Amino acid sequence: MRKILIATHATYAEGIRAAAELILGKQPAITTICAYTEGVFLEEELEEYFGACAPEDEVVVLTDLYGGSVNQACMKYMDRPGVHLLTGVNLALLLQVITMEEGEELREAVKEAREQVSYVNETMTAMVNDDFADL
Repeated sequence: MRKILIATHATYAEGIRAAAELILGKQPAITTICAYTEGVFLEEELEEYFGACAPEDEVVVLTDLYGGSVNQACMKYMDRPGVHLLTGVNLALLLQVITMEEGEELREAVKEAREQVSYVNETMTAMVNDDFADL
């Protein structure tokens, strides 16, 4: 079974899950860890989470910041079979991971999510310039 763990600094994990569920409905396969909030001890939460996973589970871990403390703590679980660690989570990436079939290539989800990051001012200016170039 594919499980998704979103682990981030503060409450970003809960917020991005809420946004995804607004779009796609309730997602029981998602667990969140809001690190460094009151009563949340990251290392303990991770131990508890991975301890409850079955050996055959595929676990996609999404963190907020490459090299950040949350990402570093999650890196300890990468040697476990079926664990995939993705960082720089945004809503586009989360939606891709939720909707893809188990076993599909996660690299493609990362690539598609990257394409969603755009400087819209520049994009719109280029579009307008292209429209007028034909006149």
